Amino acid sequence: MTSSKEEPGAWGGIHICGRAHTNAEGGKGSSEIGGAVYGGDNDADNSEILKYVRVEYTGYAFDEEHEANGVTFYGVGNGTVVENCEAYHGSDDGIEFFGGSVNVKNMVVVNCSDDSFDWTEGWNGKGENLVAFQEAESTLGYDCDCLIEADNNENNFAATPVSHPVLRNLILVGNGGSKQGIRLRRGTEVEIVSAKVCGKAKALAVESAETENALLNGISKLESVRISGTLDSKESIYTNDLFVGAGNLTEQSFEYASLDDIEKECTWMNGPNNAPFSMISNSEHLIPLVRSDF
Repeated sequence: MTSSKEEPGAWGGIHICGRAHTNAEGGKGSSEIGGAVYGGDNDADNSEILKYVRVEYTGYAFDEEHEANGVTFYGVGNGTVVENCEAYHGSDDGIEFFGGSVNVKNMVVVNCSDDSFDWTEGWNGKGENLVAFQEAESTLGYDCDCLIEADNNENNFAATPVSHPVLRNLILVGNGGSKQGIRLRRGTEVEIVSAKVCGKAKALAVESAETENALLNGISKLESVRISGTLDSKESIYTNDLFVGAGNLTEQSFEYASLDDIEKECTWMNGPNNAPFSMISNSEHLIPLVRSDF
């Protein structure tokens, strides 16, 4: 899904509203675009299938406070299938979750100017094989925000159900600037297993007492995480020493100059038997989406 305009913000993006939980006040929410109601008590809710879909040049701004993301999941349940999707060159977030329990697999975000991945309102699904790549500002023309920005609830850090996704196999590459790579804040919990983060001034930041205590007490887990800098702790509860003591690595010197470099480590990005793939669109980027069951 693309636009002939071929520039960020050309159109809105995909918005899916489901009946799974949200910790928004009253257990219901209203979508940022269109005001559609979402939320409920059915975490197994099924919003059908989103597979082998790429959205390009999303992020249309309706006004200063309402700007679309690439793909937004509002209270979407885990009966929904989401695999092999990409958000490319959007002017807001790439992929965002407002509550819900939806699981995602093989997700790529490229050059979205705000956060690559974003969650809030109690998202507790699973994510496997997540890639975020931000091209160098010198050639892209703009700085980008976080690679992951993660909240529980911005108005009530202790709201339940608490955000607690379980994420495995991440490569997150930023394009410099003063922003964070992974930013865990506002009470979110998380489990991240096997991740590499580079290209941001603060590769990994934790920012609220609730979030840091969850890490300290083992409710949240960071395992086999490699970052190009050190962990930044706002509350000094979960510190860089604790992060390293859990077997994670800091001050790593790895970098990825292009998506080609990431593809070499992510076999799931390749077609069947590493065969050449056909581009779905004429955009000049490097991640075609290929399915093997045609």
